[in-house]
Amino acid sequence: MSSDGRGGPASAEPAQPHAPNEVIVNVYDITADYNAWTYWCGVGVFHAGVEVYGVEYAYGGHDYDSSGVFATDPKDPPGPVVFRRSIRMGACELTESEVLQLVQA
Repeated sequence: MSSDGRGGPASAEPAQPHAPNEVIVNVYDITADYNAWTYWCGVGVFHAGVEVYGVEYAYGGHDYDSSGVFATDPKDPPGPVVFRRSIRMGACELTESEVLQLVQA
């Protein structure tokens, strides 16, 4: 797992090319200072978003007028979170329109 050497988030890594239907979980530190001390003990406070077809979907607090699942640009979520790492999960078998229907349901 990448780190700045003090348990903090990794510096920006160059984006690796991937297929549009590849599912990626982007992990963020919610409390970077706290996580810098606790990460190596296996604990921390994190946020995650699921990226597929060039859109990142997440659940939680944001500045939009709705609640629940929201869409954002990959690795650019609202709020004071700090990107930590991406985890490749494999290919999505749904089409882009099927993913949209699922998220909007």
